[in-house]
Amino acid sequence: MNLLFRLKNFEDIKEVHDYFKNILPIRDNNYFFNVNKLHQIKENETIYFTFAGYIVATATFIGETVTDTTRDEKFIFGFKLIDVKIINSNIKLDVEIFGTNTIYLNTAEKLNEIKKLI
Repeated sequence: MNLLFRLKNFEDIKEVHDYFKNILPIRDNNYFFNVNKLHQIKENETIYFTFAGYIVATATFIGETVTDTTRDEKFIFGFKLIDVKIINSNIKLDVEIFGTNTIYLNTAEKLNEIKKLI
């Protein structure tokens, strides 16, 4: 089940782009660290990242996870990503379809709407 993940710990889009260009691949070895261990996302599924209502990146989860307790205690669960792509979308997500929290994209309607935006 694909995932739409809302990024909330960034100041602006420039900081988000820097994260995906430099921090994720270099410091974190392409592990995306999160508060929760996401059990429903499976190998080879896509994660869509949003910020301020816009899709900012996509990546594929390869099924590998780590727990790093030396990190900020809020972000200890790492998910290994490949094919990370930064997206510059100028169309906001429809909150009536996607709500306002991180969600699993489990319907054709949600997936079709995402495809239109990117």
